[in-house]
This record gives sequence, C-alpha cells and structure tokens, in this order.
Amino acid sequence: MTTLAIDTTTGDLSVVNNELVFLSGGDEVTQRLSSRLRMIAGEWFLDTLKGVDYRGIVWVKGMSQTLIAAEFKRNIITTPGVAALLAYEQTFDVPTRKLSVNLSAQPIDGDVIDFSGVFG
Repeated sequence: MTTLAIDTTTGDLSVVNNELVFLSGGDEVTQRLSSRLRMIAGEWFLDTLKGVDYRGIVWVKGMSQTLIAAEFKRNIITTPGVAALLAYEQTFDVPTRKLSVNLSAQPIDGDVIDFSGVFG
C-alpha cells in the first residue's frame, strides 16, 4: 500500500520538485497513526466512529487514565496497516491537560515502528 505524504509542519500534501511524495511501509503506518490519533471522533462525516473520543472520554474532568488508554489503544489497533500494538505508555500533564503517548507497533509489512505524540 502507498499513500500521499503530508507535511507535518503545514498539514498540506508534501511536494518535492513539483511532485507529490508517496509513503509506504512503516512511514505510511506512522502517518496513519498520527492522523488517526489526532482525529476527533465524529469529525469525519463518512464514518463518525473513527477517531479518538476526546469529547466523551479524554477531555472529561476526572476520567480514568485506564479508560483513556483503552480509547487510544482501540484507535491504534484499528489503524490500517497495524498488525499489533507491542508497547504503550501515556503520561497526562494535569496543568496543561496534555497527554503524551509513546508506543511501538508492528506494521503488517515492515519493521517495528516507534511513535510519540502529544494530544489534547
């Protein structure tokens, strides 16, 4: 499988020398994970179940970190191209209300990928 690369700075399609950039393997899965974990559930009108339930779980005051982890893990393992979640770790910074996530996943085709992100 291949997909169009997205520039992480601008969020636009990545273009080099006036040509679109394509991703495959671990790079493609990493981009898919990043997009999936930043998507708010209900945001995409064609499938309102895709994405993280930020409004109902993550942004709820006093919500269990276990439930938040379960919501993120559900999104990770249902991301196209992910065969298995090998390791998951999260840290919640109360004053900034930011969730830091570190994970390792096994893509269907490719080497193990490590992914880190801050959400919230």
